[in-house]
Amino acid sequence: MRKYAVASLVILMLLLDGCMILLPGESQVRRKNGSRLAELNIGIDKDEAIEIMGTEMLLLWNMRMMYNPYRTETVKGADGNLYEVVYYYTRDPQKGANKNEELTPLVFKECKLTGWGWTYFNDITTGGKKR
Repeated sequence: MRKYAVASLVILMLLLDGCMILLPGESQVRRKNGSRLAELNIGIDKDEAIEIMGTEMLLLWNMRMMYNPYRTETVKGADGNLYEVVYYYTRDPQKGANKNEELTPLVFKECKLTGWGWTYFNDITTGGKKR
């Protein structure tokens, strides 16, 4: 009975016009996101960057949902400008590590990609000063 329920759920999701992608696990999603970073270029439009990185809602093998991107926020830079930051999973979790260490931030100013990664994010938010 449970097999039929799972199979029905998978078929239903496939009928939802590609809104969900069935993947075997989080590691594969993280590797895929990590490789997509190489396709980004400084100055591209936010829409293009998001299209490259993807906006899927992913159903993992263990029937958990993984949102891609993970989250978005607006931060005030050390220069006083507002930046939109979109976070993607790109690294596998490590024991004792915090959630941010699994993510890579993409930073946008006025809908243009200005950079990505924690070093860049920290430079923007602290003005290059060590915390």
